[in-house]
Amino acid sequence: MLESLQVLLDKKGKRPQVIADCVSLLEAEVNKKKGVMGMAIRKGFTGVGKLKEGKMMEKLVNKLLDDFIDALEPYYQAYLQSEASTRGDFADFLSVRDQAVTESLLAVTDKQREAANSKMIIVVYDKMRKVAGKNVKEAVPALGQLIQAYTSCAK
Repeated sequence: MLESLQVLLDKKGKRPQVIADCVSLLEAEVNKKKGVMGMAIRKGFTGVGKLKEGKMMEKLVNKLLDDFIDALEPYYQAYLQSEASTRGDFADFLSVRDQAVTESLLAVTDKQREAANSKMIIVVYDKMRKVAGKNVKEAVPALGQLIQAYTSCAK
């Protein structure tokens, strides 16, 4: 197997910056949401973000990061094994597979929801899960760009 995402993202103490960048990506995606549903998403995100002295998003990303990386690893390996001259960048590669990537990522959060102890987290997750697929799918290109910034697939 070619070098894994986990190894690449853990090199040289990159994890804190990867976490910060993931939180920034989440904030940017949440802030793009419009209308009544967007307002509900922003409210839920803000409420969860206030927990743990305002560090809940960082804590959640840190907790989920390894599982998300594991979920994305097959796509990363397939990308690296594809024809270099025609594969484009990793964001494009993921975008073409956005539905499968979305399902892989949501499987991680669904599993975590089942193990959650916080009623607030469970209530917010259950309310937002109905629209999560659409929102995660919209974020797939930005996620691919974030990963590119830390890996050999950066152009």
